[in-house]
Amino acid sequence: MKLTKREAFLLKVVGFVALIALSYYFVISPQLDRLAEVELSVADKTAEVESIKQEIQTLPQLDQEIENLQKQVSVLSKSFFPELQQKKLIIILDEQLRDSSTKADSLGFSQLTVVENPELTDADNTQEKAQSEGSNENPADTIVPEIKSLSVDVPFAGSYPQIIDFIRRMEGMNRLIVINNLQIAQGTDGMLGGTINLSFYSLKKLFDDPLDEEYFDWPFNTSMGTDNPFRFIPMPVEEPTSDAGLEETEIEPEEDTTSQASESDSNPASENQPEA
Repeated sequence: MKLTKREAFLLKVVGFVALIALSYYFVISPQLDRLAEVELSVADKTAEVESIKQEIQTLPQLDQEIENLQKQVSVLSKSFFPELQQKKLIIILDEQLRDSSTKADSLGFSQLTVVENPELTDADNTQEKAQSEGSNENPADTIVPEIKSLSVDVPFAGSYPQIIDFIRRMEGMNRLIVINNLQIAQGTDGMLGGTINLSFYSLKKLFDDPLDEEYFDWPFNTSMGTDNPFRFIPMPVEEPTSDAGLEETEIEPEEDTTSQASESDSNPASENQPEA
């Protein structure tokens, strides 16, 4: 069957239209969709760039805020001890007692305890809740300081001005030292005696403090401990004194007098006997 020129032309037109339709649906349309996605991505990236530019412009202000916060943290943590060392607390208390002329025969230390922090408890509860809900987002990392406490019982003796001077010296150290209990009684000699309970607090600081360097300084280079604390020490033997020797010499003449008396008693009996 032979096609006419008109029919051949119409077939060519239909084939061309079909080719264009297939090209649109399988080539052009996916590319248009992809182009729309790229345009949306570009718009998002452009918004992110603008926000980053704004953040960069606020960096000097943020640096100033960070510096102010660091100063506040340093001031608030300055009164805390960097670490509670029993040997160092003994030195501090001994110096204050000596300077105030207050006497203390012993010091009673308690166990080192951790002070409960509500912020730390809330942070733990938030983290546990996020884990229980199965959230993929990690909670913000927050630095929660750990505060430790150590109590000391100081039995003291001295006059009223000396005790007040000791308390004022402890307050003048600019450290977080809390007087939990104070008992004072007057003795028969007019002096005062009693017990004071002090609590010392420490905090792991984020910034270096020159005052802490003095606290960690230990100028004592003496040897610690002993090689054998149970070594045998012989007791000295007491020698007889000269008084005991004199007593013995005085007893001997008494024995001689008794022997002479017995001889004298026997001699008269022999004199009264008649001669043969």
